[in-house]
Amino acid sequence: MEEKDYLQFFEKYAQNRHTDAEHTAFLSWFETLGETDALYVMDQYFHVSCNYPSPEALPANRELMNKIEARLDGLDTREKDRRNRWKWGWRYAAAALVILTGYAGYDRLYHSDAIVPDQSRHEISEIVPGNDRAVLTLTDGSSVVLNDVGEGTIATQAGVSVTKAADGHLVYTPGRPDGHPHAYKERTAGIFNTITTPKAGQYRIHLPDGTKVWLNSFSSLRFPVVFDEEERRVEVSGEAYFEVATIKGRHSKVPFRVISNNQIVEVTGTCFNVSSYNDEQAVRTTLLEGGVTVSVQKTGQTVKLEPGEQSILDLATGDNSGAARSGQDPVVTVQKADVEEVMAWKDGYFRFMDTGIDEIMRQLIRWYDIEVEYKGPLPSDRFTGFVSRNVQLPSVLEMLSQGGDVAFTVSGRKIVVTTAVQPPFTE
Repeated sequence: MEEKDYLQFFEKYAQNRHTDAEHTAFLSWFETLGETDALYVMDQYFHVSCNYPSPEALPANRELMNKIEARLDGLDTREKDRRNRWKWGWRYAAAALVILTGYAGYDRLYHSDAIVPDQSRHEISEIVPGNDRAVLTLTDGSSVVLNDVGEGTIATQAGVSVTKAADGHLVYTPGRPDGHPHAYKERTAGIFNTITTPKAGQYRIHLPDGTKVWLNSFSSLRFPVVFDEEERRVEVSGEAYFEVATIKGRHSKVPFRVISNNQIVEVTGTCFNVSSYNDEQAVRTTLLEGGVTVSVQKTGQTVKLEPGEQSILDLATGDNSGAARSGQDPVVTVQKADVEEVMAWKDGYFRFMDTGIDEIMRQLIRWYDIEVEYKGPLPSDRFTGFVSRNVQLPSVLEMLSQGGDVAFTVSGRKIVVTTAVQPPFTE
């Protein structure tokens, strides 16, 4: 079976449009695969399944899951970690979608008070996933709520038009400099805009130099409306993914610098992600393409990244070893990155890899605009898997409670997290 054939089957299966013959043919073929091919095929299922989060769009049986889990149990022990990650992910991540199809999890979620004893289903259903929302603050201090304005020109500043495109993203289009270049440079110096996403918001913007930026929830980007000829400099808080346009100056490429929480990332043209939330202990810069230089502002320490690497500037301890560095300057280190995990937010899903409940809840706080309170000791479970960011909050909580010894109580927009032994998942 070729890749296009099984991907087509997955599309049908995820929408419950497959035939019995197609189902049988896939299972027979899957039985013949070696361990590497089998795991690769099921990785592809993850990506397909995350596109179908609604209950009516999912299959009404578990035969495929059961068959594949049995197949994975027979794989070489060298693939144990990946196999276990996949099985958890099927059941509790992409399968967090499956619990909406009418299995036991569906009954627990919608017909019991196991997850939200203090809150009605109607009230918790009002906590919806995030979407494209942001506020643009212009240089004169005025603000534009971008999700409230229609397609077309929003403002013109220093000859640069600001337009909301048909698909919702923001585009800065520079005009021709008027007057003498030196006078134009002086006139446009200090003209900055800021785009800010709230909790449960995200946005995409094309900067005046052609650079594309994706902002995650609860983030901001400050940038000049007209870039300097010698340097392109922006400031980020929260998380942003950059596809930097290459610009040639008079003598060399014009560098692009991202300032974020005690570090500077310098590039000329490349793709990378910066995560610098104030409630996280580290600033993480992950390189996808090209090359970047990461510098610590306080000490001047510099590291260079290759594609697939991540720098970590630990703001709590000074390094990423976990050893206390009280009173010492922060140090940036480099490690191999899990690029898929880093970029999951931009691609529309959460991806957890041996992730603690506190980190997971921080992500949910930003995306669902909720408050979180912990009662008693923090649950020690660690989670691995993925789930679409379009999934409703009750489904995510059910996924977590079924996947570990953690329980949730919801009151308004507050989620109370406690440690509680849950019964094991049953077929």
